Amino acid sequence: HDAQIALKIALRKHVKREAIKPHELFKQLSKDGQVVSVQTLRGVIQAIPNSELKPSQVDLGIELFAAGLSKLTLIEMMHEYQRCVKDIAITTAYELKESKTIRKLLVGELVEVLEARK
Repeated sequence: HDAQIALKIALRKHVKREAIKPHELFKQLSKDGQVVSVQTLRGVIQAIPNSELKPSQVDLGIELFAAGLSKLTLIEMMHEYQRCVKDIAITTAYELKESKTIRKLLVGELVEVLEARK
């Protein structure tokens, strides 16, 4: 499970750094428009600079996709969601003194993570 998370993080960083949309990446990597082969996926992951993934992590992370990676699965991998566990304000800046409240996030709401934690 940890290897799959590390693989997803590496792919997310790659997509963000290259400023490519997940569906565009899929189009580039899938030869038949249906799936990305395990070999192609492995090549992409191994070519990501500074991914810090060990070969054993790549092997374990890719194991789940033995039949190939579908477009839906790739797009799903590129998004991270978290559930709110405590009411909290969403603000315009990290420092509260310099920010304004946009709205209150309530317990149970699902939000997409756009940036890593500070």
